[in-house]
Amino acid sequence: MQRLALPYLATGQFKPIVLDYLENDPQVHPFRAWPFDRAGQDAALAARQFDAGKRTILISAIRRQYAELPIPPKVEEHLLQLAAPGTCTVTTGHQLCLFGGPLFVLFKILNTVCLARDLSTPQRAVVPVFWMASEDHDLAEVDHVFLRGTRVSWSTKATGAVGRMPLSMIDEVVAQAIALLGDGPGAAEIGEILREAYRDGKRLAQATRILVNGLFGRFGVVVVDGDDAALKRLFAPLMKEEMLNEVVARTVRYAEQQMPEHYGAQAHAREINLFHLSPGRRARLVPSDDGFSVLDGGPAFRTEELLEEMERVPEAFSPNVLLRPLYQESVLPNIAYVGGGGEVAYWLQLRWLFQAFQVPMPVVCLRTSAAFLTAEADAR
Repeated sequence: MQRLALPYLATGQFKPIVLDYLENDPQVHPFRAWPFDRAGQDAALAARQFDAGKRTILISAIRRQYAELPIPPKVEEHLLQLAAPGTCTVTTGHQLCLFGGPLFVLFKILNTVCLARDLSTPQRAVVPVFWMASEDHDLAEVDHVFLRGTRVSWSTKATGAVGRMPLSMIDEVVAQAIALLGDGPGAAEIGEILREAYRDGKRLAQATRILVNGLFGRFGVVVVDGDDAALKRLFAPLMKEEMLNEVVARTVRYAEQQMPEHYGAQAHAREINLFHLSPGRRARLVPSDDGFSVLDGGPAFRTEELLEEMERVPEAFSPNVLLRPLYQESVLPNIAYVGGGGEVAYWLQLRWLFQAFQVPMPVVCLRTSAAFLTAEADAR
C-alpha cells in the first residue's frame, strides 16, 4: 500500500481556527487550556486531579452498564486501573451511527487507544474511553452507513434519544451489511460481531456497546454511556447553574467576541442549553413567563419545580452539543479529547465555560483524517 501525506491546509477541509491551533499560532492561545503537543499532554496529565467519591460512582456506573456483557480482559484491566487514585482517561465520542458509521469514527477510537498508551507510565495509567452520544435525537444522521459504495439503512418509527430506541426489523439490514463485507480478511469475525450486536429487541445503545467492545475491547477501550442516572446526578449541580444563569450562552458569547473575525463560530449557544428527556421525546428547555417549559408539547415548570425535578430525576435532563463536553469532563478524570475538525472548533469556544464551572479543560486533539483509494480510483 502506498501512502501519500497531505498538509491539513492543502485539504481545504479545516477552519482557520483549527489550522492555527495545529500550528500553535498565538491567536489561538486564549482559547485552549493546553498546547496541542506532547508537552501540553504531559502537563495536563500532571495537573489533573479527580475526586475519590466521583471515581467510585463512575466505576460503579460503568460496571452496571457492562452488566449484561462479558468484559474483555484488557477492559477489565483498565477498569481496575481506573478505580485506582491517579488514573486518567483519554476520551473520544460520537453518535451511535449504524454499524459504527463513517470510517473516521474508527480512526477516532484508534487515535484514543494510541494516545492513552503513549501517555501511560508505570506510575500513572491512562485509559482509553469511548463516550456514546446516546442522548442525541437526530435519527437521520445515524440510521445509515455506506459500505462499498452502497447505502445501508435501518428504518424505524421510534423517536426521542437514539440510544433508547429498540431495534426492530434489523435482521435483513445486518444480512445486507455482512454480504457487502465480502470474504476478505476479518470479514467473518466482523460479521459475527454485527450479528451479536444488532438484534431485534436490543436498544441502539446496547448494540453500539457490543460493537465497540467487539472491535476494540482487545485494546481495552472502556465504553461509557452518559444516559445514566448516577452520572447525571453528579452533573445536576452544573445543570441547575446553567438553567438559572445561562452560563453557556454568556461564556460562548464572550469567546466569540474575542475571536478574530475570520475564525467564525462552529456552534451557537441557546439561552438554555439543556433538553428534557421522556419516552420517545427529547425536546429543548426554554424560559417562560413563570418559569420554564419544554418545547413540542412538553411539560411546564415553575423554577422551584424544575430545580426539584433536576434533583429528583436528573436523568430526565440532557446537555446539548455545547454543554455535553462539560458533562463528560465533570464525570471523567480526563486529560485529552480526540475529535474531528468541527469538534476541535467548538471545543475552542468553551474555554471560559470550563473556567466558569472550575472544571479542567482537556487537551483537544485532532483525529487522523485518511481515505483509502482503490487501484481503479488511482488509475482515474
